[in-house]
Amino acid sequence: MALQVVKCVDLLPRMMRDITNYNPASALFALQDAGREFCNRSEAWFEKLTAINIVADQQEYTLSTDYVAQFKRIKEIHILTSDDVTNAREGMLLDPAYYKLILPNTLKFRTGFIPTTAVTGGLVVEMVFTPTMGTNELPAWLMGRWAEGIIGKAMSELLAVSNPNRAQSYLSTYNAKLGEAMVDSMDDISPYSGSGHVIQVQEYSP
Repeated sequence: MALQVVKCVDLLPRMMRDITNYNPASALFALQDAGREFCNRSEAWFEKLTAINIVADQQEYTLSTDYVAQFKRIKEIHILTSDDVTNAREGMLLDPAYYKLILPNTLKFRTGFIPTTAVTGGLVVEMVFTPTMGTNELPAWLMGRWAEGIIGKAMSELLAVSNPNRAQSYLSTYNAKLGEAMVDSMDDISPYSGSGHVIQVQEYSP
């Protein structure tokens, strides 16, 4: 399924009216930078990756995404049995103590918990994303909810010298939206979030 995204460049017309001597390149850079800061600070961009096949006794898995973005951290992992997959159940939520992310994209289970049964589509990983320097598009759901805040940050930078009062107004909008996003992230408000039971393992080692 194709990614549903919004290109940063498509938001530029919304920024033109308040900028004297409008420079599209500068505005785009400010918008990209604002998107990175917003996502990094709020952790509002989190989604489940495509389900991964569990290989019996395999300790490490490579994580991948079609987005132009980098992984910041693992938000949660669900382990599914074949029966869970067949019946579209969430499976079991794994305690974070039993896995780690090796940047940029390797999931490593600690030796106290390594799946011993192969399951097609049995590993569901939810990741927190951060845009890279080259990211020029963000998920449509994210921009639909938080574009006002991201634009606010970009505009506060662009107007800091020419119109500081207006810049402060935009910065206030950014800070308000950032605060909302932080709360939503803690409450797991995302179209791709889930919940389940925690697998508790008695022993593990790094």
